[in-house]
Amino acid sequence: MKLNRLSWEETLKQLSKRPVPKVVIFDRDGVLYDTMQGHQDAWEAIYFKYYQITLNPDEIFIEEGRPNDETIDRVSMKYGIPLLPKEEKEQMILEKVAIFSTYDVDHLFLDTIAMLDSVIETGQVPMIATGGYYEGIKEKLLDELEGRIDLAHMVTRVDYGKGKPNPEPYLRAMEIAGVQPAEAIVVENAPLGVRSAVEAGALVFAINTGVLSDQILYEEGAAWVFDSHQEFIDAWPSIINNFQ
Repeated sequence: MKLNRLSWEETLKQLSKRPVPKVVIFDRDGVLYDTMQGHQDAWEAIYFKYYQITLNPDEIFIEEGRPNDETIDRVSMKYGIPLLPKEEKEQMILEKVAIFSTYDVDHLFLDTIAMLDSVIETGQVPMIATGGYYEGIKEKLLDELEGRIDLAHMVTRVDYGKGKPNPEPYLRAMEIAGVQPAEAIVVENAPLGVRSAVEAGALVFAINTGVLSDQILYEEGAAWVFDSHQEFIDAWPSIINNFQ
């Protein structure tokens, strides 16, 4: 059920107040890659191992986008665990990454390439802004996305200072692309990512691929929340045709 204060027709009319977008910036996890349940499960395993605590099933979906060390601080505080020293957090992160790697879930959504193609076909440049980083991540993205997004238009954790929900990741992407915030669309799936993009001045559409309600995404400022990638693909021509 759509809980936005505007109807779809009203949402489209609002687009006429903005210039035609030059870039569409995609989050990675939960938008391009079907990884979020794996991240939730891996963090659940860590917290049970260390503290015999069972995390709520939406805990990591709520915190998605936040840097790992800050995620530990937030989650630990919520469950009454004293803040941990840097060394212990680093060990937890290493173990979480190792557990996640055993799940074999780091794969594209079925419609990811088609979604990128729909944006390219109407003349927008697709980009990535992600909080993830490991050696070779950009080359891996280039290969798995079949060249749809080039290396120059990928922003990872080492390319900016403060992570989501700070607007810096998306502001950095806009800076790299040489565009103004009003010329950017962001596609997100997470509340903190939506907040980051809205505060950066972008127009934000969300694809709800997780366990959270649409309303949470609307409350953070999403213009519209889609239920699937295909729904976004089908709506894209109407979206792009309603700008100035």
